[in-house]
Amino acid sequence: EWETDRPASSQLLVRDGSTSTTTLTTSDNVLRRKHKISLTNLKRATQYYVYAVSISYSLGNATSQPVAFTTDR
Repeated sequence: EWETDRPASSQLLVRDGSTSTTTLTTSDNVLRRKHKISLTNLKRATQYYVYAVSISYSLGNATSQPVAFTTDR
């Protein structure tokens, strides 16, 4: 979960640490200040780096620093 200081879209940029494959989740194009997205279909025992991506109505955008985690075996 994350918050933005102005209404913006919600997406996650997900990088697989083992393959360096990067995926961007689909945005629902709803502008909001509080954001929450669930990740599915993650591989076991894999490290991921996740960035929050938000784009406001004025097309200003922001990308967070990465959050890293490893899935269970």
